[in-house]
Amino acid sequence: MSILPNLKICEVSPRQLSNSFEIYSKHGLKPRDALHIATMLENGVSTMLSFDKDFDGVKGIERIEP
Repeated sequence: MSILPNLKICEVSPRQLSNSFEIYSKHGLKPRDALHIATMLENGVSTMLSFDKDFDGVKGIERIEP
């Protein structure tokens, strides 16, 4: 039994990496944050748990504080 049964680990594709550069330059996010967003969008995930308010300006992403 998994401690986090709804957690899915995703590999990063070259397309996600490329998309993260666009997100990075458009939203001024940190590179790692931009890669998280690119990976989320490609995998159909639109909600994230985070205290980081930098994600609030990204269209298509809803940030919820845990």
